[in-house]
Amino acid sequence: AGAPFAGAMAATSPMAIARGLQKLNIIAERMQLSIQIQERGRRMFELAAQMNFTAGRPTRFVASACLYMICREKRSPHLLIDFSDVLRVPVRTIGRTYLRLLRRLIGGDPRDPASPSVP
Repeated sequence: AGAPFAGAMAATSPMAIARGLQKLNIIAERMQLSIQIQERGRRMFELAAQMNFTAGRPTRFVASACLYMICREKRSPHLLIDFSDVLRVPVRTIGRTYLRLLRRLIGGDPRDPASPSVP
């Protein structure tokens, strides 16, 4: 088996995805997120894993960024600092992962008004 062609995305292993989803579930339960947000967060995490976004990043940060993205989309009252409190890490750490995930998904800088944005 040779190296994948240029531009190919390496798939994250099913076991790594399963472990990530377990961590996502724990975070969601601690934050008492709705079932709808949890389901959409799981799908977002699976997409991030397929895009190889989870490689080299702590799974709990990626899981939190996925859940936070859905919370923002659904206009949930949960803030980035709430995720920071649950994980006991600085807000900036999760915020950085969130912004990088957004950039990967929309292909630009989410702070730039000319870039497409996620609600």
